[in-house]
Amino acid sequence: MNQEYYDLLNVDKLATPNEIKKAYYKKAMIFHPDKNKEDKNAEDMFKQISEAYEVLSDPQKRAIYDQFGKDGLNERQSFNPFDLSSMFFKTTQQHQKTQNLQFELTITLRELYDGCIKKFKYNRYVVCQSCRDQLTTCTTCHGQGKIAKRQQQGFMIMQNIVECDQCKGHGFSYKINKKKKCKTCHGQFKIKVEQELNIDIERGMNHGDTLCYFGSAHEEFNMVTGDVCVVLSCHDHNTFTRKGDDLYCQQQISLLQALSGNGILIKHLNGHDVYIHHDGIIQPNCYKKLVGYGMPIKNRPEYFGDLYIEFVLQIHLEDEVKQQMIHLLHPKTKIPLQDNESILLTHVDTLPTYDHKQHDHDDSHDEHEHDTVQCAQQ
Repeated sequence: MNQEYYDLLNVDKLATPNEIKKAYYKKAMIFHPDKNKEDKNAEDMFKQISEAYEVLSDPQKRAIYDQFGKDGLNERQSFNPFDLSSMFFKTTQQHQKTQNLQFELTITLRELYDGCIKKFKYNRYVVCQSCRDQLTTCTTCHGQGKIAKRQQQGFMIMQNIVECDQCKGHGFSYKINKKKKCKTCHGQFKIKVEQELNIDIERGMNHGDTLCYFGSAHEEFNMVTGDVCVVLSCHDHNTFTRKGDDLYCQQQISLLQALSGNGILIKHLNGHDVYIHHDGIIQPNCYKKLVGYGMPIKNRPEYFGDLYIEFVLQIHLEDEVKQQMIHLLHPKTKIPLQDNESILLTHVDTLPTYDHKQHDHDDSHDEHEHDTVQCAQQ
């Protein structure tokens, strides 16, 4: 395992890019030549940690280093005169990469607000350590698992890419004990292990954001290990809805609170009680805004969006109070009634649903048509 660069920065091999950056800045402040002008060892250490950061901060270089070490980084372009594609297109030999893995991580809106670290476990295949020392890169295909074969047909020479006969497409072969199967992997060259990642969820991240962990997918001998991509999936909240960096919610208020604008308590997403007031009457189903009480803004957690509140008026009055208010608000002039008739309204809990496939000429509807509109009692 290639650990030198990680040890220089004092980080784990599965460290995130942000953790690597923080570790580098911390080390650089300690060993910077300007702070250690007479210390030659500090200057050498500064060069080493800078080299380590240059590699580990670059996803492609980091993946090659994790699999092949410094030798893989220093590997130069190899030219095969019999490879027609390289002659015409000047392509260079590159290490193949295993397939990336993608997982979905379910989180809550509160966790996106506060930020947190969640442990995530998954299964991956790693190269068997017992076999690793017994394997060598195939000298025929140079680890590619495929070779180019030329075939002359008349005056033309055709080239086909076929599986390497020497390594059977694996890209490697045994140095010794070729016929003896490994007791650990039983000749599969890899074993299944459980891997754990620390998912660092920063404040203000969004549903659908993807966090990538380099070199954490399945391993294959002589191949660059792919990445693990974790996609955040946020649960719906019972009270709050997120739109961008803003939050939306409904708040029930009494008639007194609507008239006075005082005594309104809101339980915020962060768990704190927020007392609010408004100068003037709060109209039913209107929206008001609390500036700076929305979600933290991603990458700028010191700033916040806004909270939009829809006020829903709920009236609960005792009969005596109701009669007093009717007397107080009773109009001086009576409203004329058409034909001296007043029709009683019926309470509706839920609105009916309609089948749009039915047509107006349906006989079952024709018999219910009237000139006046009636309210259905439920």
